[in-house]
Amino acid sequence: MLTGRKAGEARDLLEAAGLEVHHLPAIALCPPADPGALSRAVAEQSEHDDLVFTSAAAVTAFVEAAEALGVPTFGSARIVAVGMATARALEAAGAEVALVGEGGGAELAAAYPEGSLVGRRILLPRAEAGREEFPEAARAAGAEVTVVAAYCTLPRPEVGEAIGELIASGGVKAVCFASPSAVEAVAAGLSESSWESFTAVAIGETTASALRAIGVEPVVAGEPSGTGLAEAVLSLS
Repeated sequence: MLTGRKAGEARDLLEAAGLEVHHLPAIALCPPADPGALSRAVAEQSEHDDLVFTSAAAVTAFVEAAEALGVPTFGSARIVAVGMATARALEAAGAEVALVGEGGGAELAAAYPEGSLVGRRILLPRAEAGREEFPEAARAAGAEVTVVAAYCTLPRPEVGEAIGELIASGGVKAVCFASPSAVEAVAAGLSESSWESFTAVAIGETTASALRAIGVEPVVAGEPSGTGLAEAVLSLS
């Protein structure tokens, strides 16, 4: 069971291995409350030293805002990504990615060379209710971080109910989670006892922490990607 919105890579690998895969996205994306803020950020991006993306969804929103303005998608700011999936989305949009951090926001801040964040102006397009690890860590290291909402997420608790129905039919071995938002959405619609019927697989430590917060100990993918998720599921065999 895959709960991420984009599950093509993992799905292809799992189906090639002979597994039956159900794809039920647990969250939906929507425009931010103030779309104008993202447009202004796109227009003024070159006033920053770094442009940091923590998700492919933020890349998509940023690209669409640039297209709507009729301006180049990327300016002179250095491009930084969290995770290879985000880096690949940036490269597909024509960006040259200078730095890729793995793990969460704190790990990304730690990936900067010592002292290089002092005075650095960073623009961070992200989910409206995004996590604060990177802004807090970067500011603590001396950076000036401007956060702009690129999109918002809406939980789909009916996905938890659908998973419960599949569990009742004996058809779920593992459920893969690619974000804390997906964990929250599934938890809202899935009974507490149902979690004992399958193995939860997390794409990375941030998502794993969200699962542990509700009392579920997950298997964590070796790398935060669709391939990593697939390999983690296959290791359960």
